[in-house]
Amino acid sequence: MSRAPSIPNTSQIQRYHDFVAGLRKTSPVETEFEVGQIVAYVNDYGVIFEGHEIMGFADDDSFYGKFIHLNTDCYWCEVAPYSLRPYDEDGEFEIREGEVVYERLSI
Repeated sequence: MSRAPSIPNTSQIQRYHDFVAGLRKTSPVETEFEVGQIVAYVNDYGVIFEGHEIMGFADDDSFYGKFIHLNTDCYWCEVAPYSLRPYDEDGEFEIREGEVVYERLSI
């Protein structure tokens, strides 16, 4: 009995590309962030994940002020601006009290 060849799930790849293509390139509200910017993301527990790119913006900020999409495993979930830390000219970002860097990258 022969087995079918292993075929990648291209439907997931297409869904990703369709989703990203549908994102806004400009923010629906005033913000310092822009598409293509590399940022550190701070989750609700204060853990910082570095080196994420802003892929685009939601149509509005009605989901608890969250409207920014990052290139993460959960690219469809919006994050709020207060959860992001922009890098400065030296490649550093602000770490606030109670926050912990999960993975330190050199950018």
